Amino acid sequence: MTMTYATQKLKEACEADINILNKLTEVKDRAPNYDTPGPRNLDQHAKHAHITNNTGIAWVYTNDGNDQHILALGRKSDGAGSGNSGYIWDKNGNP
Repeated sequence: MTMTYATQKLKEACEADINILNKLTEVKDRAPNYDTPGPRNLDQHAKHAHITNNTGIAWVYTNDGNDQHILALGRKSDGAGSGNSGYIWDKNGNP
């Protein structure tokens, strides 16, 4: 499975955090069956996973589920708008 990132800064943020790396490994190992939906505001087919109680990661499966494109990191927020799965998302890895 090939993993790509929306931005170079997002890739660097993901690679710098062991909790994010562990979650990405879990998602990759369960692909394409890890299917918690949302955030639709990033992509209609987006999926997301919780890293901690307050942070998450969003991605889409590409190439018929064989590859994964990381869209953004997110921070849980009551102020998140519709289609955000309850998160404020950032494509530069700074939720």
